[in-house]
Amino acid sequence: MSITSDQVAFLKAGGAKQNLDIVNNILNKYALEFIGNAQKNLIKKNAISTGELSSSLTFIVKELNNNYTISIGYLKQDKAAKYYDFINKGVNGVENNRSSPYSFKTKFPGRAMMTNILLWLRSAKNKSRNEDQKKGLSKLQGKRKKLSK
Repeated sequence: MSITSDQVAFLKAGGAKQNLDIVNNILNKYALEFIGNAQKNLIKKNAISTGELSSSLTFIVKELNNNYTISIGYLKQDKAAKYYDFINKGVNGVENNRSSPYSFKTKFPGRAMMTNILLWLRSAKNKSRNEDQKKGLSKLQGKRKKLSK
């Protein structure tokens, strides 16, 4: 989302700093709403393990030469920036196609993938052990309980 220099000039003519602060507040509000919706989608898809995808979402509002720009998502150096697209688009299996740009090449995982799967299983198992809730489990809690068994 971007505000042009003509729009900024219009705002300055009507109250300068006060109107620019209003624009900045509006951009902040909608960025936070967007991030909240993205976090809800991750929960709905049951795509939370460590919570890093959800907690790494950020936004930056910049003003440069009377133009406002807003960037929403993950910082380039963040691991989540590489991973989130797999959650959104899925991954094609060797024998099935989800119309995803990502695919497994063989039926067997490589060493790095196997290590990550084992670390994820261990993490889910440990989180399940610390959970003493018996009824009304969320999908994620139920999934972790099954993995620990």
